[in-house]
Amino acid sequence: MNEVHKSAEDVEWQMRNLRKQGLSLKEIAKATGHSRSRVQKVVKDVPMAIGLYRRELRAALVEGAIINLETTGLDFDTDGIIAFGFLERNIMTVILRIEAEPAEFYHTVSEKLSGLAHPIYAWDTHFHESFLLTKLHTPVDLVDIFEPWREKARAKGLSYPTLDKLVSVPREYLGEEVVSEQRVRSLWKNYVRYRDKRSIIPIVRHCMEDLRQALYLLTFIESTAKAGL
Repeated sequence: MNEVHKSAEDVEWQMRNLRKQGLSLKEIAKATGHSRSRVQKVVKDVPMAIGLYRRELRAALVEGAIINLETTGLDFDTDGIIAFGFLERNIMTVILRIEAEPAEFYHTVSEKLSGLAHPIYAWDTHFHESFLLTKLHTPVDLVDIFEPWREKARAKGLSYPTLDKLVSVPREYLGEEVVSEQRVRSLWKNYVRYRDKRSIIPIVRHCMEDLRQALYLLTFIESTAKAGL
C-alpha cells in the first residue's frame, strides 16, 4: 500500500515538475500516461515561469531551423523579447516569458538557440541578430529568407516585402482574428497589467503563424531556384 502511495506521489511530483518547465496539460498527460483531468487537478496551483508550446506540421524543413522573435518593441536596447519561436523538421516550438524574470527567460532561449540545427533562417535578420546579441549576448549568423525578395524589389522598383504580403493567410475563411505585431505588443501589455492568460494564446498563435509562412516562403524560393525560374 505504501509503495502504491509512493508511486502516486512520484507521478504527481513529475507532473508538477513538467508544468514548471512550461509543458501543456496535453503534453504532461502524454508523458505520464494519465488523463488531462488528473493532470489539471495536480498542477492547477503550479505557477508557470516559462510557457512551452509545440505543434506538429504536415510539411517539414529538410535541414536547419527557422527562428522568430516576438518583442515589446523595435528598439533592441530598450525593448525586450516576449517569445522565441523556432521550427525544426516539422515541429514548431514557442517559448513564452510568462512569470520568469528576463534573465531567466533569456538563459532558456540561449540554451534552445545553441542546440538548433544549422543553417538558421530568419526574415529581417538585422532585427533578429540585434535582439539576440543585445539580450542574450550571443552573436548569431542568420540566413535571411527575405534577401532574394529584396533583390527583386530593388530590381523592379517595388516596396520591400513583408511576410503577409508574400504569403497571405485566408483568416476570413478560418474565422480567426488578425493578430498584427502591434496587437501582439498590446496583448502582452494587457497580460503584464492584468495577468489575463487569455492574452497569451493569440501571441503564441501569431508566432507560429509567422513560422509557417516563413517555411512556405523558404521552400518556394528553393523550389523555384532549382527549377531555374
